[in-house]
Amino acid sequence: MDKIINNDMSEYWNGDGGKKWVELHKKTNEFILPLGKKAIDLASIKEGELVLDIGCGCGEASFDIANIVGVAGHVNGLDISRVIIDEARVNKKQLGIKNVTFQCGDAQNFELEKEIYDLIYISSD
Repeated sequence: MDKIINNDMSEYWNGDGGKKWVELHKKTNEFILPLGKKAIDLASIKEGELVLDIGCGCGEASFDIANIVGVAGHVNGLDISRVIIDEARVNKKQLGIKNVTFQCGDAQNFELEKEIYDLIYISSD
């Protein structure tokens, strides 16, 4: 995990906030995923692209993007919450999706490799 700058948010999302998000994410997604799908459509993501999904949550948007970029592309999901990233990894395994990786880190100081990503998406789930 990257160095955390935002300690308050890290503590919240790695504690009760993250546990509650995992518990309620399927219900919450009924309301927010349509907005995320619209944002993904507007992003004009292309097959073969490398995409960073910031605030990836339990992975739903990352999985939608992975379907678009296909086997030649890849999605890196980043979230500050280890609890939520663990759930995203479980979901990935259950779905059998290969072109997504998840990592726990603070987007405020995430070290981007220069010019590696074709698109950076801020997730809504």
